[in-house]
Amino acid sequence: MSIVVSLPHSVEKRSFYTVLGVSPQATAAEIRRAYRQLSKRYHPDTTTAAPEIAREKLREIQEAYRVLQDPIHRAAYDLSLLPQYQTPPLLVSGRDDDGLPSERPLSGGEIFALVILLLTLLICLGLAFTVALLRELA
Repeated sequence: MSIVVSLPHSVEKRSFYTVLGVSPQATAAEIRRAYRQLSKRYHPDTTTAAPEIAREKLREIQEAYRVLQDPIHRAAYDLSLLPQYQTPPLLVSGRDDDGLPSERPLSGGEIFALVILLLTLLICLGLAFTVALLRELA
């Protein structure tokens, strides 16, 4: 089952959490409280703002609440935010613009790690042969 969260053109620039003024770790009760306060403030019948602005703002608030109040839609929305906020740029830099892996020299730390790995392997093999020889002699 695939869940698609469509973002209206006016909401794409700001996250739903920003629209409601809550953190991404907010509980369902905090989201509901923020929605109620904002919907009272921006409802066209109760605000002093221009009716067009109030309707657009209320529509934005309702869309944010619709997604964030449902746990499944919220999880899908949170996943859609991950590449934007949590992808470290160094993980992506291993490829050229054409998508092919880029070649680069090994760093000093990588060479050191490979030497230690090789020494560990040789020591283990030496110990294994030594144990085998001692068992043959005994």
